[in-house]
Amino acid sequence: METLQELYSILTDLGDERVLICADLNAHSRIWDYVNEDTRGAQVEDFLLDQQLYLLNEKTSIPHLSTAAGKDGRTCLSLKSRTSLTPAHRKF
Repeated sequence: METLQELYSILTDLGDERVLICADLNAHSRIWDYVNEDTRGAQVEDFLLDQQLYLLNEKTSIPHLSTAAGKDGRTCLSLKSRTSLTPAHRKF
């Protein structure tokens, strides 16, 4: 996924700087409350683990996307680096 490659490059350039990423990655994963996981969701999960990022989204938050078919989604993700100021709600 090109977006993840760009984020990887930015994170590499920043080194140990504190980072907050908010992005609409159009990725489905059970971790952020989708019923089914897609390929992008698996790629984002791997990226979070590899980069030691924390997912700040909560499953109880209001969905960012509601379709006409009645499906809710949370494609917008908020992530932070492990060196951020405050502790994470949960580590992915």
